[in-house]
Amino acid sequence: MTEGFYNKSFLMARSPGYKGIEETVVVMAELINNYKKNLDVRKKAIEIVGNSRSIKDQAEKIFNWIKKNINYVRDIYFVETLQTPVQTMKIKAGDCDDFSILAGSLLESIGIPVDIVVAGYGKKPDFRHVFLNIYFKGQRIAFDPTMKNKMGLRSSNATHFIIYKKRG
Repeated sequence: MTEGFYNKSFLMARSPGYKGIEETVVVMAELINNYKKNLDVRKKAIEIVGNSRSIKDQAEKIFNWIKKNINYVRDIYFVETLQTPVQTMKIKAGDCDDFSILAGSLLESIGIPVDIVVAGYGKKPDFRHVFLNIYFKGQRIAFDPTMKNKMGLRSSNATHFIIYKKRG
């Protein structure tokens, strides 16, 4: 991977519908896979979890750190923007996909795998939110620090979900 990859945001002209969703999720997964190996990301994850040993405790500490330290700010008007986790930590702001990329990178850097979940709203679902799932003792746990909920709870208004199994 070239050095330039690590320094840029991804401004995307997405295709409409499910194809556009998949294009975005593919880039998100690529960013998580690349940045989980970034020394600054791993160092921050280790700093956040401290001496916690259990997966659930470590995940909760990362969840709470993101809620406390990263502000929710929408994308550039009509431009799908995906930030690297390093950029999100630096500017301390992002939207749901930036939160998910940051969280996924932090979690996977300390061995906690994630899946990407796209949430839709309404009878003819409008897919406009993304968060992560983690797994603890065989249970799927929602990981969405953009919401006021605690870890394990997801948006109660969502009517449809697409889970992308992110491995690698």
